[in-house]
Amino acid sequence: MEPEPSSPGLDDTSDSEPVINAFVACGVAPGPLEPLLAGRRAAPADLVIDDVAVVLKGEECPPGYELLEHTPDGQRASLNHGDVLGKQIFLAIRRAPLAEAARLLTGLALIFADRGEEPPPGFEPVRRTVGGLGASLNAGGAGRE
Repeated sequence: MEPEPSSPGLDDTSDSEPVINAFVACGVAPGPLEPLLAGRRAAPADLVIDDVAVVLKGEECPPGYELLEHTPDGQRASLNHGDVLGKQIFLAIRRAPLAEAARLLTGLALIFADRGEEPPPGFEPVRRTVGGLGASLNAGGAGRE
């Protein structure tokens, strides 16, 4: 019995094959979206993230918000981590029961405003920290903003 032919590029180590032979297009079925939590439909009492805020080191986290100071692995979660001159900047999230959520946070996007990038459609920029300062992640770092 002859072996089954393989897909081009999967077993071939030559440099002449394309890196990718196909792509998948994903979409959302028409109709209202229903939040899922851990693979199940969210119940009205389930907590969902309904707001996000930017907090500089030294600013107080607003009441009802959770300051994300560390990653799940225990690393510092400063959004400006690695920039010695930059300020430590953190996200704070507010959770609310699905039935009471003012709005439902469905995604975050980081943009380079100084390069002319705009938030994706449906996204709202966070322009100020909870203390009223500019929320740019470049604040105070290496000669930037």
